[in-house]
Amino acid sequence: MHNSESLLAFLIMVIFMLVYLIYKTTSPGIVVFPLVFLLTFVAATGQQPFGVDFGGSEAGLARGAYLMIFTGYAALFLSFGASLLYLLQERR
Repeated sequence: MHNSESLLAFLIMVIFMLVYLIYKTTSPGIVVFPLVFLLTFVAATGQQPFGVDFGGSEAGLARGAYLMIFTGYAALFLSFGASLLYLLQERR
């Protein structure tokens, strides 16, 4: 489980950096950085995970599927943070 949390935190930061390079905005960092800190902290202090053993040709497909799933979660969290900031800005 802690590997998944670390991967999700890493992908959130990668997507945030891509958004920063394209739009030159740091405002989503208000939501992103605490989330990444929390995920990293929980991953670092958590228990050791149990091992899942995939055999043969299924190992590559499972890793690819996990990577795509967590990339989607990272994009979802970043867009959620950006939409919250947009709503707060529009309310003003």
